[in-house]
Amino acid sequence: MIEIIPPLTEYAELWFQWRSQAEMLRYNPVAVKTLEDLRARLSKAGHDLSDLNSAEEFVFFIRHDNTLVGTVTLKNINHMMMYAEIGYGIDANYQGRGLGTGAVRLLVNKIFSETKLRRLMAFVAEENIASRKLLEKVGFLQEGVCREHYIINGQPVNEVLYGLLRSEWER
Repeated sequence: MIEIIPPLTEYAELWFQWRSQAEMLRYNPVAVKTLEDLRARLSKAGHDLSDLNSAEEFVFFIRHDNTLVGTVTLKNINHMMMYAEIGYGIDANYQGRGLGTGAVRLLVNKIFSETKLRRLMAFVAEENIASRKLLEKVGFLQEGVCREHYIINGQPVNEVLYGLLRSEWER
């Protein structure tokens, strides 16, 4: 069983470990953060989507059979235009099992059920085929390629922009 749960500051150690895994660093522009930085980030993160003004970022941990296996986030919220970006990361030891797909599906459903957001976006490294397939399984559509959008490991990387509209999700 997959569920997404609110963050606790004691989860920061796991998050810190996941952020340093080779697969995470290969495809993501992971900012160098200390364990204390991540604890502070979790303490500021929201988890009640009924008030999107309560935090800049909403973080949920993914629990599978009583084990924490990753995170899903809602960030870069534009209140005027009613859109936001999602992000996700799965512990390398649990990738390839459909847990990310299930968790992103839960997050999207939660967002569209509990907020008035009309559009969600996600940026994925062009070469990260598994992550791109995950988004497509959930219903996101590729909208374009942002050339040299991020710098990952010192190299400019193309990012594929994916989008999902509330109206598409509700169908």
